Amino acid sequence: MSCQKDQELLYQPGDVISLFPANNSSQVDRILRRLDYHKSPDAVFKLEKLVQKDTRLGRLKVWTSITRLPVCSVRMALCRYLDITTPPSPDLLRLLAIRAGEPKERERLLVLGMGGDIYDEWKLEEAPTIADILERFESLRVPASLLITQLPLLSPRLYSISSSPDLYPSEIHITVTLSTFYTKGNLGEIQHNGVCSSWLQDISTDDVIPACIVSNPSFHIPKDDSVPMILVATGTGIAPFRSFWQHREADLTKYDSAPEVPESDRRVPTFGDMTLVYGCRKATVDEPYRSDLITAKEHGVITSTMMTFSREESQQRQRYVQDVLRDHPWLVYSTICRRNGHVFVSGDVTMATEVRITVEAILSQYGRMSMVDAQNYVTRMKEDCRYHENIFGLVLHVADVIKQKRQDKKQPRVLVSRDIIKPIPLGIAGKKASISELAKKFDSDPRRPPSLHQRRATATVLMPRYSKPLMIPQVERNDDVNNNMKGHSGSK
Repeated sequence: MSCQKDQELLYQPGDVISLFPANNSSQVDRILRRLDYHKSPDAVFKLEKLVQKDTRLGRLKVWTSITRLPVCSVRMALCRYLDITTPPSPDLLRLLAIRAGEPKERERLLVLGMGGDIYDEWKLEEAPTIADILERFESLRVPASLLITQLPLLSPRLYSISSSPDLYPSEIHITVTLSTFYTKGNLGEIQHNGVCSSWLQDISTDDVIPACIVSNPSFHIPKDDSVPMILVATGTGIAPFRSFWQHREADLTKYDSAPEVPESDRRVPTFGDMTLVYGCRKATVDEPYRSDLITAKEHGVITSTMMTFSREESQQRQRYVQDVLRDHPWLVYSTICRRNGHVFVSGDVTMATEVRITVEAILSQYGRMSMVDAQNYVTRMKEDCRYHENIFGLVLHVADVIKQKRQDKKQPRVLVSRDIIKPIPLGIAGKKASISELAKKFDSDPRRPPSLHQRRATATVLMPRYSKPLMIPQVERNDDVNNNMKGHSGSK
């Protein structure tokens, strides 16, 4: 991306750029076709609401402007300002249910609008957009005003800058991968693309990209060039590290391109070791900046690069960046503890967590400290700005999440009205506990249980679907129960 009028962009290596993307035009057209809106979608409107105000004529309702959206058309609002890809919230689904003319569709929307496990599973499995909802529920008659006021606003997308301002003063480079995932909803397999990545793929070189720089001081390169660094990244997490080695290349360029200054008077850059640990799926497909890394290593701005691939067919098992760190524990320990170096981690939260655990284990072993002390050491490194994390997203495995939620729903949870009564776990929903089982449960409780032949115990079993409270029947006086109760009292 180039700045207009060749103005210099003020940012540092490690900073972030915030992009304001546009929604896919085909998604917008799908919504416009289903809206109950009789005006032109390109007609400009101003958003206002009636508000009671005190005037000279008394308390009156006055039309007041809403700053939620600027003056624009419905098409522009759906294209630029509103989030039309995130699954609708339960609150919005309940509002849509009121607009459904068909009873079954209204009931289905109301059930989803209640939230809970049914809504969560539906959202994870189908990931429906508002366009999908309008097309699946054909009896919906939705006015444009409802979507304009109830849809969430489109959030800007943050990307790590992968260029140095010293090397490219009027440009900003970012590293983007096209986000695509598939769902299997009622309409079969559906493909969803990331809003910003697909928008960047479709725009032309002359299009204007609304953006702003966001400072990220916690991820800036150390001011002292001699400080050693370990850079750990996966996938597009390598983006900020490209700005790091370009920053060093710019320093070398400044040294070489000053012929008017005698070589003896030039400041020779003294770079500390920069070790890059990078992981991706396959070497032939997913490894970006291969030529850049080779050049940076030849120029001496990068000391070493350690690559690992999690989906390489030639490997016997999957290997990740934390495995590389385990293979080089002395490098990690000496850089951190003996040379007062920095660690930079860039990637998803799962990888960052595994890397931190691995670093703590290495410090515990080689630094002869307990795990608690190692954890505290890393915490102090973060406070001293020596351990840096750039966590940009969460990898969500939808199938695993749905499977886990379904397993959790099968597990009954037992609540009792009296804390003195020990909850009785039931293996099968609705199965009544026998008198002998009940007595054994109370017999194992060190506290004196209530007299069963005089009281009724009530337990509510929370099942995944609407189950009735399980009433433990009143126990009549008999010898078996009395003997069990006497034995329990005697043990006390």
